[in-house]
Amino acid sequence: MYHITMITNISKGKKVPLTSFRTLAIGSWNHPKSPEIYSQLTLPIDTVLSTLKEYNRDKKCIVSTTHFFAKAMSICLHKYPDLNTVLIRNTLYYRKDVRLFFQTLFKTDSQYDLSGISIEAPPTLSLKELSQKVVEKTQDIRKKQDPEINTMRKILKNCPGWLSPILVKFFDFILYTTNLSLEKIGLPKDRMGSVMISNIGSLGIEQAYPPLFPTCRCPISVTVGKKHPHPFIINNAIEIKPAVTISFTADHRYFDGSHVAKAFKTIEKLFKNPKLLLEWEDDQ
Repeated sequence: MYHITMITNISKGKKVPLTSFRTLAIGSWNHPKSPEIYSQLTLPIDTVLSTLKEYNRDKKCIVSTTHFFAKAMSICLHKYPDLNTVLIRNTLYYRKDVRLFFQTLFKTDSQYDLSGISIEAPPTLSLKELSQKVVEKTQDIRKKQDPEINTMRKILKNCPGWLSPILVKFFDFILYTTNLSLEKIGLPKDRMGSVMISNIGSLGIEQAYPPLFPTCRCPISVTVGKKHPHPFIINNAIEIKPAVTISFTADHRYFDGSHVAKAFKTIEKLFKNPKLLLEWEDDQ
């Protein structure tokens, strides 16, 4: 069984055609140490907030701005397959499915720790279903009821510091070079998936560029900041509106600016007219 499911298997997989720069980039850089692309979007959210207020009232749920962005991002990955790829043995492959990873802060017996939850096939989920899955899976982690995370924590807890680099390299080789699944021993399958999302707004932070985690083959990492007033030019006049800053870090071995620009245009469009996202949801 494979660790990451692509459109077909590696030996007969649908390879992403490489441009000359993509070939050069893959040969020049190792796993994310320097190929980051940094970018930001600061978007007005007054229309999103009013739309979600009505949606939450009608659907009897609690969908946040972060959930809305996550849904918008999943639409981008579905709409533009070149954004949903994985690098295996220095070859880019199209992922078969979209998978979102939400970073999660939780408290252990003596300190806070960072982990996360994985949401499969978010383009097929409604906003309500997506938000409910995020809440349920987050509660499982905080209640220590996530078996995959519990298994990984046991392994890491018993691993001395000097051995951790060797252990990480071993798992990296098995999971991402051979692409073999270790689900039989309780380890998660491609948990970090297509994109990592962190709600730093809950910590009172407006903006921060997230790092790319070297051993997960996730080429996009995103933070969603806290709501803040921001000036926008509308009809040649300055208006102060509630806004949110979304910060992106992407792996240049996977993408160019042209790929990211497509996603940005879609996200801006959906934030400007949130009902388009709801219409897309109804069509699925």
